[in-house]
Amino acid sequence: MTQVTVSQQGIASMPLAMRVTGTVPGIFSASQSGSGPGAILNSDNRSNGPGNPAAKGSVVQIFATGEGLSQDAVDGALTPTEPPFRMPLAPVSITIGGLPAQISLQAKRPG
Repeated sequence: MTQVTVSQQGIASMPLAMRVTGTVPGIFSASQSGSGPGAILNSDNRSNGPGNPAAKGSVVQIFATGEGLSQDAVDGALTPTEPPFRMPLAPVSITIGGLPAQISLQAKRPG
């Protein structure tokens, strides 16, 4: 837990206790609404979905957030636009249809 206060024009709010969590992963939604299909691209960079499923054994890109701290990260610094990209410190795993998926790259990418 940590205490958060907000100040505006020199007046501070009452402290509010907030729980701090190392990671809270979530996949971005394709519609940018927070619900519905995930923001996932097939190997041809086209959107993955019921009308355009990924071929078995192919590579997909899954756009997610909440991975927590990353190596060499500086608070407030911009994410590099060229490799090497920063890697999350927490372990990453993915299951698809209940089976573990092979991860070929896990890194922060510029948005």
